[in-house]
Amino acid sequence: MPELLCIGHAAWDLALKVATIPGPDEKARATARAAGGGGPAATAACTAARLGAKVAFAGRIGQDWAGDCLLDEFSAFGVDARFVRRTDAPTPISAILVRERDGARTIANHNPGGWLERLDWGGIRPQWVLADGHEPLLAEHWLGKAPMILDAGSLHPGTERLMRRVEVLAASERFAREATQHRDPKAMLAALAGWVPYVVITLGERGLVWAAEGERGAMPAFAIEAVDTTGAGDVFHGALAWALLRGKPWPEALRWAQGAAAIACTGFGARTWLPTADEVRHFLAAASLRDDCVEV
Repeated sequence: MPELLCIGHAAWDLALKVATIPGPDEKARATARAAGGGGPAATAACTAARLGAKVAFAGRIGQDWAGDCLLDEFSAFGVDARFVRRTDAPTPISAILVRERDGARTIANHNPGGWLERLDWGGIRPQWVLADGHEPLLAEHWLGKAPMILDAGSLHPGTERLMRRVEVLAASERFAREATQHRDPKAMLAALAGWVPYVVITLGERGLVWAAEGERGAMPAFAIEAVDTTGAGDVFHGALAWALLRGKPWPEALRWAQGAAAIACTGFGARTWLPTADEVRHFLAAASLRDDCVEV
């Protein structure tokens, strides 16, 4: 029986490492490549499973080679894929360019097909649900039945449907800016804190800001040499779900999620460096923090 249900997007990623991101009508020679599963909710599911949670994923893939590869990866990570539906639309594909000097990436995604309307959930009773907004109709089934984390990477119709109705809003800086029309993290946080009980806005190398139960705070990022930041937010959300499942207090859960995401950024490929729980514990005990942090 899954304790965490992740609902949303699964894709097959092809990542190329380049010295510089090419502009229009330019070419770049890749120095390395990596192929593997991606997608916000799917990567969060693999992260939480790698940390030791019992996880199921619900979403849509195609009846093609990429879909076969994704199912193989779910099996390898121990993710329950019984709620994956294979449709006539091709499996979503992402092409990713990763800049060598700092791990920054540029992504193009092809995601054909529409939303799944319903599934037979077979009587499961997850303790937490994580949704990324790409399958909002499936996620809406669980509102009020289990606490939900919304992985809000960007503002789109799916995240708009869920963003004021969940228990935890885990937002990227881009989402927070688009949803609130503010640019200052303090103002963005103040706006989002009026929507849901728990909010975190991730700010990359500037750390994060959070609000919970009338309190607000900020945390600096870990000092690492990033190799590839692809999927860092997805890893953060999966690790946050794991920490909340294990009853960690909110600030401790956020720091745990930060640690897992930092580890993942030190390797090339979105899921290549997903950490175990012991690896996160060792990292947190030894890692250094950056000396810059946003004020709230």
